[in-house]
Amino acid sequence: MKEKFALILNVIQTLVLIVILVVLLTNRKDSRPKNINTQLEAHYKNTEPLKITDTDAIWGSKDAPTTLVAFIDYECPYCKDLYRNIKEIEKNYIETGKVKVIFRDLPLKMHEHSRQLAATMECARRQGKFWEMADLVLNSKEKFDSTQLVQWAGQLGLDPEEIADCASDTKTLDAVMADLKDAKSRMLTGTPSVFINDVFYRGTIPAKDLRDIFEGKKVERAKKSGACGQK
Repeated sequence: MKEKFALILNVIQTLVLIVILVVLLTNRKDSRPKNINTQLEAHYKNTEPLKITDTDAIWGSKDAPTTLVAFIDYECPYCKDLYRNIKEIEKNYIETGKVKVIFRDLPLKMHEHSRQLAATMECARRQGKFWEMADLVLNSKEKFDSTQLVQWAGQLGLDPEEIADCASDTKTLDAVMADLKDAKSRMLTGTPSVFINDVFYRGTIPAKDLRDIFEGKKVERAKKSGACGQK
């Protein structure tokens, strides 16, 4: 009789523990943001403000009240999407002096030529052709190879050999690494990583959402906004 009672007691205790575990797991799951973008964006809410420097290539007026800074990888298709979306709102927001745009480097290891392209962009910046080069690179639909650099440099009236030498220069690589270090200090692991007036947005942002953000409207972020290198 005692053995039967002990068995029943053990069963009851086990069931109680299972119920408690289920409740705890359910509450924990429900307390997490279901939208991964919301979760990540909340994580970066209190990051240190980004500083605009004299070496930044600014698209738009430097006095624009709204600043968009994007950490990008020039081989990431979602960065190309973001660029096209920014171009779509350029006339109403950038050309009117409302918004300025700055790109910073976050070359990902998953892309073979990402650092070379970042270095090339730094060289183009030094010659006042950053955004012209960005337009060629980010609108390219072909897989990157070194012959394209020669072609792009020629289109912009730049010396291809000079660009190639500059891209391998220590100072150029140090500039790229400085951006990469800043990105890592902010625990950014994917591109594009976007800050609009220091508010973080993960992944590419549709043109409609950009308009709403610039107008001060609340934007419901998609559960999965395209990003390279970040799940």
